[in-house]
Amino acid sequence: MSPSRRGFTMVELLVVVGIIGLIMSMLLPALSTARESARSMQCQSNLRQLMLATMQFTDVNNGVLPCHKSDEPGVITYGNGADSIDVDTPRWPSQLAPFIEGTYDLQQWRELSAATGKSDDQFVPVNNNVFVCPNAPERTTVRNLGYGYNYQFLGNPRPKHFDTPSDLPGAVYAKYPVGLSGISTTSSTVAFADSMGSAGEWATVDRLPYSGTERLINSLGNHGYTLDPPRSYTPDGVDFSNAHYGPSQCTPETRMCPVEPRHRGRVNVVFLDGHTASMTPEQLGYSVNADGSFNRNGISNKFFSGIGVDVNPAPCDPDRS
Repeated sequence: MSPSRRGFTMVELLVVVGIIGLIMSMLLPALSTARESARSMQCQSNLRQLMLATMQFTDVNNGVLPCHKSDEPGVITYGNGADSIDVDTPRWPSQLAPFIEGTYDLQQWRELSAATGKSDDQFVPVNNNVFVCPNAPERTTVRNLGYGYNYQFLGNPRPKHFDTPSDLPGAVYAKYPVGLSGISTTSSTVAFADSMGSAGEWATVDRLPYSGTERLINSLGNHGYTLDPPRSYTPDGVDFSNAHYGPSQCTPETRMCPVEPRHRGRVNVVFLDGHTASMTPEQLGYSVNADGSFNRNGISNKFFSGIGVDVNPAPCDPDRS
């Protein structure tokens, strides 16, 4: 006679299930943290590669750093020069493209240009993940990108006065050209960082979802390729974040583009010397309200100025120096 086989009782099964559930509850947060750490590390790697391309750009441009958007037409060329495309006003991703192979699918761009009749790069999608933060994978068009450039101190070719230089003799660019040799504190000067775009001054609940092909001012990522410093507006009425606008628009109603703490409340940053860091907006000098909105009159611009001290960017008011 074969011995009888005793199965698990219901109580024993429940105990086993409970133990498994307890183990899973302990492991899942750790796994989530590990995944986020991996995404943050990939983001920092992207930023370092952008900085490396910036150094290559600077080497072949007489030591001058890229500007956020050039008023001069340019040509993006890959490889031996056989694959190229004309750009009306190349933004910084297009300026760095020759140093980052595969930034764009040029055939896709040609088709888009033929359909729109424009060679502007603003809504062209990037084709290289170096430009895409893992925590903002949808932000792939040049103008509404997930990474912003510290243009107000490193390369702002907007006219210092209200009109274009050709219309106003003697007008100068707000901050351009900027030579790398003129930056005295490369190890503490932000070059690129996670950018929120123009939605930063809205409360978190009032921000719209990302759109890659629209100009919605309170949409996440809108105009995200630029990064405004913590203090872009002062109480005396000078708006630094819109130096290209006329006096009627140089007001508190215009919007700044701050950093975005998308990595567990922290911002990934690459400095001009190539090292990266993960910092809170407050550590970078920003002032953030309880509702998540950023104050344009922030704490300090010392991590943006290029000289290690808190100074204002070039103003748009022609009566100020």
